[in-house]
Amino acid sequence: MLNFTLDLFKADENGIGITTFGGTDSIANAVLAYKLKYLAWGITKPNIVGSSNSHVALNRACWYYNIELWLVPYKNFKLNLKGI
Repeated sequence: MLNFTLDLFKADENGIGITTFGGTDSIANAVLAYKLKYLAWGITKPNIVGSSNSHVALNRACWYYNIELWLVPYKNFKLNLKGI
């Protein structure tokens, strides 16, 4: 599966990937990748803006990796950006 995906995105010989078994692992790995990318850019305190009804794994991953999480209130299928 990884080789297929690497070929699909035309990755060179340095291309890498990871597979996970569920939503929690996938979200935690995405948050960690986000943090590592921003640390490489010199951003030491990244943050994530998410919906107040987002998967609980987002909260957990941000806590584990010390990333500030801003939750936007969600009601009636609408996000209230003034609520940040």
